[in-house]
Amino acid sequence: MSWCQEYTIEYLRIVIVIDVNQICTIFRYLARLQTLILNSCTMKYVDKNQLASCLLMPFRQITSLTIEKLDTDIKDVEQFLLLTPSLVYLKLIGDGNFLNGNRWEKFIQKNLFLLNKFEFCFVAKRDYQQNGPDIESIIKSFQTTFWLETKKWFVIYEYIIEWPEEIRLYSIPICISSLFYEFGLTEISPSTFPDLLSNNVSITDNVNTIKINSEKFGSRAHTSEVTTNVICIYSI
Repeated sequence: MSWCQEYTIEYLRIVIVIDVNQICTIFRYLARLQTLILNSCTMKYVDKNQLASCLLMPFRQITSLTIEKLDTDIKDVEQFLLLTPSLVYLKLIGDGNFLNGNRWEKFIQKNLFLLNKFEFCFVAKRDYQQNGPDIESIIKSFQTTFWLETKKWFVIYEYIIEWPEEIRLYSIPICISSLFYEFGLTEISPSTFPDLLSNNVSITDNVNTIKINSEKFGSRAHTSEVTTNVICIYSI
């Protein structure tokens, strides 16, 4: 695209794969852009000279950022977020090593002073043959004063009992519209929200489809699909 300085766009959603170099160009020319939603963003092959130049004058007009298909390293995400220090809202969905609450806490406290809402849904594989964090240490990293009292950002940890285990960690309420469960194989750990059930907290405000695979209970595979437009509360 050819860009001019007169664009008054404040809200932009991009549904194709885009890289960081292109995003920097968009930020540079859309001086009034406040909300950016990316379907997929690749953080490989970054022009380091361009990125370094952008970091000298970050894009403070951006207050809301959503990336729906992350598939990269947390170091790349942190570097990218340095470009948008004025974020008030951040939503991240994807696969990768994003399960360290202590690391997120330190980064947000140092670089995203204005952030007041952080929604995420992270999926990762856990192989017992490799050294990696256990369930307890992951949950504990999201149980600090920063998460529970200062920000009041609560999470739930789920995992699929297979090999390797699949881990799903998400903020409450979950920020995706569709869920898939393996009957008998999905376990949900206690959340970091105190007395979740007794407080009638809805986890699935944003969910409209739940798929349940009951193949493990019979010789014939069977997948049930539930579609709902109402709030759904499920036990943990």
